[in-house]
Amino acid sequence: MGDYTLDTTLMLRVLSRLAPQQAWTSDWLTANVRNKPDQRMILSSYIIEYKGQPGGYRTQHTWRIYTNNDREKVRLDQAVKSTTPGLIPTQQPQYQSSGSTASRLG
Repeated sequence: MGDYTLDTTLMLRVLSRLAPQQAWTSDWLTANVRNKPDQRMILSSYIIEYKGQPGGYRTQHTWRIYTNNDREKVRLDQAVKSTTPGLIPTQQPQYQSSGSTASRLG
């Protein structure tokens, strides 16, 4: 859970579900991850690593994405397994309404 090795196409799809405000492209992955000396980038709660091109020339590159944040692991799992496009929302903690809080104070 929360740790995946993906080809470029699926990685771009997952990133666009996690952060749709960014224009995700293979050029972005190359410039910001693959061309870095450690071939790694921390993006918010996620770590993206370049894993190579195991199929050889003219095949997809592979990438690893993972997180150590338990809440974000669930969100990452949903983004990878989702069959529908669009944002995978961050799960927010549930808060009591201000009315119930006020009644306890009185």
